[in-house]
Amino acid sequence: MKTEALIPLLFSAVILAVEPCVASEAVAVGMKSSIWRQELPEMGTITTGVLTIGQKTFLFMPPVGWQVEPDQGGVVRLVGAKRCLITIRLLRDTSAKEGAPAIEKLRQQAQSRVPGAEIRRETVCHTEAESGPAFDLEWRDAQGIAFGGRVVFVRVGEESFEFSLMALSERFNSELTAFAGFLTSFQAAVSSAGQ
Repeated sequence: MKTEALIPLLFSAVILAVEPCVASEAVAVGMKSSIWRQELPEMGTITTGVLTIGQKTFLFMPPVGWQVEPDQGGVVRLVGAKRCLITIRLLRDTSAKEGAPAIEKLRQQAQSRVPGAEIRRETVCHTEAESGPAFDLEWRDAQGIAFGGRVVFVRVGEESFEFSLMALSERFNSELTAFAGFLTSFQAAVSSAGQ
């Protein structure tokens, strides 16, 4: 039971430990995140995540029961009840649609997220309007606990993002459904004519 209580702390430690690896790619402009909840007739409560970067706004549907944490050093975190973590990072000088050299750079960046992780699979993931490369990782922490992760690189509304999912290996496959739902909902908000 003590090990289970430490897992959320280990996730945070892993994220903070690898943060210096990509500090030069993080955007200086802070990201602001919030949740909108609205009651709609015949639909019940609708939950929408809102991510603001400067004058740009992005919308997404967080997985049910997940909590959105504020920007911490260029990273927005969504924390699940079953010790799962989704992160959103805005990147610079990264394009998910360039050729082989860019894919190799993204592959290395994905693997650098967790030192010692191995890439087990490469695939493509989709947001509401775009697609990009994804890399599935596996690793064990210092206590020997097995984890799985997916790191996705995709452009949305003229910005390059890195989305990641981290979960215990036994939960990873089942959490991919929630992650896919989150990704396919992620979109640039349409700006009003007055802006």
